[in-house]
Amino acid sequence: ERRQADQRAAAEAAFLQQLEQADQNDNTTNGNDNNNGNDDDDAPLGEIKVRKNVFVRSDNHAWLPARILQQTDDGLVSVQVFDPDVGATQMTVDVQDYPPHYTLPLKNVNEYGDMIDLPFLHEPGILYNLRSRFLNDRPYTRTGDILIAVNPYQWLEEIYTTAVRKQYMPDLLYDPASRMVRKSVAPHVYEVSAMAYRGLAVEQLNQSILVSGESGAGKTESVKILLDQIASIQGGLKRKSALANDNSNRNNNNNSQQPQQQPEGQHQVMSAIVQRVVDSNPLLEAFGNAKTVRNDNSSRFGKFVQLQFERDDHSCTLVGSHIEVYLLEKSRVISHAANERNYHIFYQLLAAPDEVKEQIDAATLLNKTTADFPYLGSRDKSIANMTLNRRQSTRRLFSTQESGSSDDNEVDLIENMSDAQAFEQTREGLEMIGIKDETLWMLMRALTVVLQLSKVKFVADDNDDAMIPREQTVEGDGEFAKLASLMGIETDALVHAFTNKTIMAHQDVVSSPLSPQQAKEGCDAYAKDLYSRIFSWLVGTINAATSASA
Repeated sequence: ERRQADQRAAAEAAFLQQLEQADQNDNTTNGNDNNNGNDDDDAPLGEIKVRKNVFVRSDNHAWLPARILQQTDDGLVSVQVFDPDVGATQMTVDVQDYPPHYTLPLKNVNEYGDMIDLPFLHEPGILYNLRSRFLNDRPYTRTGDILIAVNPYQWLEEIYTTAVRKQYMPDLLYDPASRMVRKSVAPHVYEVSAMAYRGLAVEQLNQSILVSGESGAGKTESVKILLDQIASIQGGLKRKSALANDNSNRNNNNNSQQPQQQPEGQHQVMSAIVQRVVDSNPLLEAFGNAKTVRNDNSSRFGKFVQLQFERDDHSCTLVGSHIEVYLLEKSRVISHAANERNYHIFYQLLAAPDEVKEQIDAATLLNKTTADFPYLGSRDKSIANMTLNRRQSTRRLFSTQESGSSDDNEVDLIENMSDAQAFEQTREGLEMIGIKDETLWMLMRALTVVLQLSKVKFVADDNDDAMIPREQTVEGDGEFAKLASLMGIETDALVHAFTNKTIMAHQDVVSSPLSPQQAKEGCDAYAKDLYSRIFSWLVGTINAATSASA
């Protein structure tokens, strides 16, 4: 597949080169003809002449580059077009299908980093410019002060190096004339965080960065890059200011000794609070992200991250953060689409070491897999064949261990980590914000309660009221009895709570039985609400550990 993609890209590049060469030849010919000023570039949109490079619509590819070969008076245009599926071919199009100007949109000759510079600004021009940059490993494109990122579905190491990061420091980016990023600087997500930092440190104005896009567009990864770059800018600018002050002091004392500089690219060690701010993000991902068919680390909630800075004479210092979350996808707790997963933390919990499971609740977790918990479901093995294709890149959603090729040897990889490895990372992150020892075990037991709720069954008694089968309430072996033990509630009391509804009116309490369906719906609702409260509690704990006002 990679070879085929490379071959298509090479063939398309050759076709475009032919178009550019033909354009140059046409321009030379026009320049040598009589000087009657009849250049096609000055013609009205409805009078585009033969041999012009244009775009034509495509059902499979939206728009394709083409060259006009012949145009008739009735609006039929014969074009040579490059279709990635079949190569160069000829076709006839009707300009009546291209309202409102009823002409084929002209193709831009070059690729542009800032699309406000596009000579021909229209839908195909924008889309094709983004596509061209994407295929050349340039995922970032500007539109004025808006940055567009096209997810490459791979880590492009060469554009995130320390050397590249140095080029996006605020003092190097800013153009005083336009009050924007310098045109000579290539578009990059680093510029967004750098300009925001400059707004804080120099202009002393609060800044906002909005990251939006559809599922799988790369929002989560972009936010992580932005946070990391802000931490790097802070370290770099503080070091630069310290050296400047050191030079000034030495000059005032008529001391010619030069200050000892740190190695190139080495930033000061982050303070403990900055480290907590940066490292708290994996916790939110563990509890708030899940695998979907389009994205293996999709955020299933919205968040507003407020970074708190303290300004001094030379720079701004990141001193804390505060997170507000909203619209957690609670329905995912009890069900998810085929080939998707529930929240990462549940799979991490089942992948934890046995000694950890024994500490939480051995009866519920030991020797259990995702197939034992209906909320998680068994994995659809057909997804193992799913790939995300890209030129020079094919990434499997599931990898197979070298020890064998059977389905049992398949390991889920999220962010290049197995669930077992991710659990250790999550555990370390929880300890960093103070969740450890008995608090940690209580958190894990609450998560286990959510899983165990999925195993509760309801059947109808002789009156068609909900009841829990006897085998589930047997102490020790019954799944409902395990749930009651895990929650620290008497089994009979919990049975009554799940199979009856209680209404309080003034000083009267009325209890009535539920049907099996109502009882199941109530059980699922409780699972969703419990997980939502766990998530909110976690966010509050993170804020307590990272907020400057805490």
